[in-house]
Parts: sequence; structure tokens; C-alpha cells
Amino acid sequence: MSANISALHEDLFARYHGQVVPRAFNGGFITLSFAVSLIGAASTLELLNRRTSPKGKFNQ
Repeated sequence: MSANISALHEDLFARYHGQVVPRAFNGGFITLSFAVSLIGAASTLELLNRRTSPKGKFNQ
């Protein structure tokens, strides 16, 4: 099985060696990824704030 996959990889490499790989970007996925990242960052900061505020100087 491993030899089969290796031969396939070598075949593909020989076929496409020296050619430019086409690429395309989907703006919707980029925007969605950015929004998910912002939500994750905000959630992380909120959870850290809730976890540390009873022990920190903000709770005097």
C-alpha cells in the first residue's frame, strides 16, 4: 500500500514539476474565517477576564 502511494506521488510530481500551481480564493470563506477568529478571540478574552477578575486587582 505504501509503495503504491509513493509511486503515485512520484508520478504526480514528475507530471507537474516546473508548472505553476493554480490558486483561487473565495472571499466568502475568507470573511467567514475572519469572523470566526474574531468571535474566538473575544470569547477567549471574556473567559480569561471572568476567570481572573475575582483574584485580580479589578475586584478591590
